Amino acid sequence: MKKIGSSFRNPKALQAAPELIEIQAYMPMDPADLERLKADIKENGVRDPLKIYRDRRTGQDLILGGYNRQQIALELGIDTLPVDEYEGTPQERRELVVDDNLNRRHLTAEQKRALIRYFLKKDPGQSDRIIGKKTGTHHSTVSKERAGAVRRGEISHVDKRTDTRGRKQPAKKQTAPRQAGPKKADVKRIVRDYIHSAPDPHLAAADIIEFVEIARESIK
Repeated sequence: MKKIGSSFRNPKALQAAPELIEIQAYMPMDPADLERLKADIKENGVRDPLKIYRDRRTGQDLILGGYNRQQIALELGIDTLPVDEYEGTPQERRELVVDDNLNRRHLTAEQKRALIRYFLKKDPGQSDRIIGKKTGTHHSTVSKERAGAVRRGEISHVDKRTDTRGRKQPAKKQTAPRQAGPKKADVKRIVRDYIHSAPDPHLAAADIIEFVEIARESIK
């Protein structure tokens, strides 16, 4: 998302962006926080610029961040608000909405899980780490939500996902097969040959005992 300028707008000329309406339900503002914000704006005005973009089709300025500030400004009769203007794709606009709200909200665990499910439904091809970064959660939490969504038929299983570098990677990493160790009979033969070929079989046997003790220590 690219910032293209800063200016001022009348709050009456602004509307909530579709991306904001879509995501806001997952990240509602706590009523107590809303009252504190209203008291602060009443005393100090709106100091933090709203984030907006202009719909090129209609020419309407739409809010991506700061909808509650705009509503409070309307209620208090404030007629000028600072705004930062942005442009970008719908996906970039959704991500800006999430980032802006995550920075301002203390989301519950359930709200974060709901946000994870939102992103999974939007694009199940994104990796767990990408969605975790977007939602402020651990990738293992995303993995659990993904498994549940697949099981419930809410999203499809994907064989490849886009990682944080934009690369398509297998959903499950291929693990190399474990190398089979020597058989017990082979070990016995090697030990026997080592002892019989040694100049002093007793010292060779003592060496073997020492090797066994070292092996025991290494696996503790």
